Formats: sequence, structure tokens, C-alpha cells
Amino acid sequence: MNGADVLDALTTRDDPPRIVIYTGDAASTAPRRSLLKGAAGFCSKQEHPEILLNILISVADGRMVFTFFNMSKPLADTFGTLTARERDLLAALADGMSNAQISVALDISVNTVKFHLKNLYEKLGVGSRSHALALYLKGKE
Repeated sequence: MNGADVLDALTTRDDPPRIVIYTGDAASTAPRRSLLKGAAGFCSKQEHPEILLNILISVADGRMVFTFFNMSKPLADTFGTLTARERDLLAALADGMSNAQISVALDISVNTVKFHLKNLYEKLGVGSRSHALALYLKGKE
């Protein structure tokens, strides 16, 4: 099991922990992948230990911290791949609508709502409604 698998397993739990990725992976896509999989923070092993400590404290206080990482680009890139229907679903989620309410509002069956949500979660790299909504709301800021 690699780090991404562990992150997937932990973030899909009923009460997922807030996770900080501490890695030697120098790939520029590592922070983005971590964010999209539900991590609350990211720190390279090349950082000074004090930076890691500050990130851990910030995440424990409820914040998200991704050092030296422009968060607008991955969010924009991610939302650019969504269909119009998937964007409609995200807006409905932001309005707090249930699957049944979404089906009525969009004039589609509940099963079709579930199908679109599954595709949406895959594209966003998330495992839950709350993660999808968090990314959507972050992208609107």
C-alpha cells in the first residue's frame, strides 16, 4: 500500500482524520494530488523542521496548509474538466440539496444523480460529497 492508498483509505472513513503529507517526493504535482485526495496539509522533507511544526499546528487548528503551492491553478484545472451537468450538481450540493431534491430540480432520476455524482467525485479525486463541496467552495473564493 503506497501513500496515496493510505490517504484514500483514511479520508473515506466516517470520521476522517486531518492528514498532513510529509514527503520527499519532489514532483511539482505532489501537493495538488494530496489536496485533491483530501489531505489538509503538505510539507516537503526539504523544508526546515520548524516549517513542518507550524504546518502541523495550523492543520490541528482547522486550517489547510500547502507550502509554496498556488492553490488556484489546481482548482481551476480541475473544474475546467467538468461537464455542465457536473457543475450544476456542484451548485446543488452547495445549496445543501439531497439527491432526491437534485433529481427534481434537474428533472433527472435519483439513479442518474448518483451516476453523475460518481463521475464528479472521480474527476475531482475525492471520495465524498463533503470533499467535493469543500473543493467547490474553495474554488469560488
